[in-house]
Amino acid sequence: MARPHRFYLESIPLTGVAILTGTEHRHLSKVLRIPPGETVFLFDGRGQEASGRVLKIVKAESVIEVVELQHHPEPSLQIHLALALTKGKQADSVIRMSTELGVTSIQPVLADRSIVRSKDTERITEKWQRITIEAAKQCGRNYLPAVKDEIKLSALVQMRASDTLRLLPHTKAALPLRGVLRGSACRAFTILIGPEGGFTDDEAAFATQNGFTPVSLGAHVLRVETACLMAISAAVYESSD
Repeated sequence: MARPHRFYLESIPLTGVAILTGTEHRHLSKVLRIPPGETVFLFDGRGQEASGRVLKIVKAESVIEVVELQHHPEPSLQIHLALALTKGKQADSVIRMSTELGVTSIQPVLADRSIVRSKDTERITEKWQRITIEAAKQCGRNYLPAVKDEIKLSALVQMRASDTLRLLPHTKAALPLRGVLRGSACRAFTILIGPEGGFTDDEAAFATQNGFTPVSLGAHVLRVETACLMAISAAVYESSD
């Protein structure tokens, strides 16, 4: 039997009814056409999930009876993705897959080869937030990754985090990612991924000087999506209990 559909709601009441409006209401009523009486799940992106029953659907809202509310513990593994801004569809794919893999936060980064105008960054951040919600709905995740405001690469690499292993996948790196991960007992990672064309030599050197460890993802030059998927998956796998 298929699992009931999930819908995002910023605040789920402990008892009584919850009201879906806007995009989530349209998804339930117009796209999925879920009738009254059906069971659905609600989640708030901060660990709360509730089973519920659709009571009624009107023009502007869906009314859900909250049946059972539960809280899921926050994952102990923390993966922070710092992603140099890149082409739209390419970035969208990265955000979706990263959410499914369980990243904790996503930080847009302005690098020398980023293909973006500064006036577009607010719109991009809002779009990424929407993508994380859609991906979390689909994959059953109850914690949304935090989508942060864009930051310049120079500012990011100078931010210190003593309990975090900071990784820089790079084509010129000698150390294999697997070896670095297996040699560390760390449960928090920052993974810095460059734009199409990679970071410049000066940017890579500056990141290394400020605590990032250059790591190799293999013999081939990878697309942004592939590099993200491989690096995050490796961190998840090597840190699994």
